[in-house]
Amino acid sequence: MSLRYAILSLLAHDPLSGYELMKLFDGSVGYFWHASHPQIYKELARLERNGDVSHRSVEQRGRPTKKIYSLSESGRLALLTWLRIPARPQRVKDEMMLKTFSSGLLTNDEATELIAKHREIHRARLQKYQELERFLRSGPVMSNRLRLGGYLTLLRGIRHAREYVEWCEEAIDLLQRGGEERPRPRVRQARRPRS
Repeated sequence: MSLRYAILSLLAHDPLSGYELMKLFDGSVGYFWHASHPQIYKELARLERNGDVSHRSVEQRGRPTKKIYSLSESGRLALLTWLRIPARPQRVKDEMMLKTFSSGLLTNDEATELIAKHREIHRARLQKYQELERFLRSGPVMSNRLRLGGYLTLLRGIRHAREYVEWCEEAIDLLQRGGEERPRPRVRQARRPRS
């Protein structure tokens, strides 16, 4: 059901072709709400049948006619109604946590390697998010109320990736010590206020 609102949210910003919608989805809400391209196109067709979006055709030279989708008034109303309902707590599906749960079947070296590889994935993600955050902070997004929500989700992504890296480091530290003693508490350094 929420794929509907992800698409409506993107179209609330600007009219988009199906291709532009997919690219924008992958580079924005796709970081926290996964959908395949066929799912997106199928949902877009359903939204149009329901009257939540409409399209206009744009002729292109030497290429097929392009459809540009826009949010209809009923789609905007449905999106606003949905936005005002508090979100339910999400169930987590994290394959790495499932593997960690059973990692006692592995040797310490195998378990450490598994977690170290996952740490690198989250380090790379964190770096990508931080680069995007620096780019957005330097632009007009901070003064654009409609686009500020995307920036806020990026900040949550940064925090999640940073915390995942910290958890990986703590788990590796414990595994390297053979799990015989309690993990040392991590001391977080206070962040300096930005001037």
